[in-house]
Amino acid sequence: MTDAETENSDDAGFALSQRWWVASPDDQRSIDKAQGILAELLREIAPRHFCYGKLEEVVAFFEASDDVLVRLTGGEYAIAHPTWSGKRERDPWPGVYVLGPREAVAREVATWEEGW
Repeated sequence: MTDAETENSDDAGFALSQRWWVASPDDQRSIDKAQGILAELLREIAPRHFCYGKLEEVVAFFEASDDVLVRLTGGEYAIAHPTWSGKRERDPWPGVYVLGPREAVAREVATWEEGW
């Protein structure tokens, strides 16, 4: 297995490639970054957006972009891309790629990564 293929895993129990930085509850920098991105996403998501009222937590950060892995209510996950406008956006922004339940995350993230 190459360094690029080495896996990260988070407390949710799924594995991600080394292209992801998994948010850690033991790392203040990670906590601050996750909370800041979550706050930005909450500002941006309008009532008609799929994720409105569903964001729970930023789980991981992608190395090559501003995309983040988020946990949604109901046990689903998604990749979200904040616009960094600091204001409410018009649907469909911020962009979101829904991954599904925890069991589908590793497979769906790997498929999503193929575009990078």
